[in-house]
Amino acid sequence: MTLAEFSPKGECVFVVGGNGRGKTSLLEALGLASALRSFRTGEARAMIRHGAKAARVAVRLEQEKEGAVELDLTLRPGGKSVLLEGNPLPRLSDLVGRYPTTALSSQDLQLVRGSPSLRRRFLDMMLAEADRDAFEALRRFGRALAGRSRLLKTGTPAEIAAFEEPLSVAAAEVVAARRRAVADLAPELVAQYARMAPAGETVEIAYKPDVEGDAEVFRSRYTKARERDIARGACTCGPQLDDFELSLCGKPARDYASEGQQRGLVLALRLAEAAWLLEKTGIRPAILADDILGELDPSRRAAFWEGLAPDSQVIATGTVTPPVGALERFRLLDIETILRQTPGEKETP
Repeated sequence: MTLAEFSPKGECVFVVGGNGRGKTSLLEALGLASALRSFRTGEARAMIRHGAKAARVAVRLEQEKEGAVELDLTLRPGGKSVLLEGNPLPRLSDLVGRYPTTALSSQDLQLVRGSPSLRRRFLDMMLAEADRDAFEALRRFGRALAGRSRLLKTGTPAEIAAFEEPLSVAAAEVVAARRRAVADLAPELVAQYARMAPAGETVEIAYKPDVEGDAEVFRSRYTKARERDIARGACTCGPQLDDFELSLCGKPARDYASEGQQRGLVLALRLAEAAWLLEKTGIRPAILADDILGELDPSRRAAFWEGLAPDSQVIATGTVTPPVGALERFRLLDIETILRQTPGEKETP
């Protein structure tokens, strides 16, 4: 059943509505068409309506290089299927770099405050949108890691060793791709933060890999860790433990930065991501801003617009209408109006 239809048509749109009415789900659906992953969760089940067996998103996408296409995505607890122009997509990597988006949400503060897994997810989603080789390396690494992890509980040392060869190759490629991405982000992050911070505040981003080197380095580490990993039933080294650190004036931002500085830092990081996607794909990403503009003070809100090109498409949401000055570029829509456009249940899309 179709629960909602939404047609931004290249405009800047602000969707206003109460909590729990589907604003985040709307942006999540748009983001899924880009990276085939949610900016909110890594669990397919969390994106499927309670009691339903699957979720479906049908999107008409248009960009300057390829024109318009129809994409149909179905999510099930066990995986996903994608139709492009009515035909099955042979490889998910065929979508990489074609319709990039950058999602900003209030959860982004956790990129400073939260666990390393959130920062790894940020890097991996960014890579999955623009770097086909990295996308494939991440997929191979995930499969090999899952296979080795299962065998640590049930397999023999010889069976575990067989999984370590493809795991080592993929792990080295993942770490190299992440390091390149962080290095590319750094100068743009500095520039974006400088637009919204007092003079003298310096920002840095540093990649912190658990292991780094070529496939042989990883192969050696997995071999040395095998006995310990069998005893623990888990893989204790590798890219699944990597992190990156954001620093302000030479000190860890999670410990020393104020909340306002942290908000400015993650906003700068997202704008740096948008610039990176444009550089890598040649396509300006759509900006999906989930309930964040109202949380920004006037100077950071101005910096947000300054950091965007005039022709950027922005789809933003909020529980209240932002100040008049912030709406100059927006067409204002009420979420209830969107839900009423399609017959059927008026529930979260």
